[in-house]
Amino acid sequence: MAPTQVPCLTLTTRTTFAPNLSCVDLIYRARARYLMAGQDSIQNLLDEQRKFPPPEPIASDAHITNFEQYKSMWQHSIDDPDRFWADIAEEFEWYRKWDTVSSWDFVKGHIKWFDGAQLNVSVNCLDRHVAAGRGDSPAI
Repeated sequence: MAPTQVPCLTLTTRTTFAPNLSCVDLIYRARARYLMAGQDSIQNLLDEQRKFPPPEPIASDAHITNFEQYKSMWQHSIDDPDRFWADIAEEFEWYRKWDTVSSWDFVKGHIKWFDGAQLNVSVNCLDRHVAAGRGDSPAI
């Protein structure tokens, strides 16, 4: 047994002495076992089945309160996307409403949303919340 192989015996409790392996070989094998064990951990995270409900103060103020409501909204967005997005857009303050919700021509690369509409993003992000009495509340 060469003296350089002795420290390798203490790398892990699973390392067995193999006189034909160098210390470097044993280190690579130990590292490979470590990385493979990590793959199991990553796979476990990908298969996560637990559910973590939001705290009650957040849940009570949610725009979507349950999964059934989410699925219903999703189906509406698929069945009638223009009506769905028009309904969402009604929640904003507009200077001028749109002529058409959407216009698509993938061949020409022509895609428009809310054609003809005008709004002020600052009004929708800040001013309307101040006007609603939330001016002293954190925005985010």
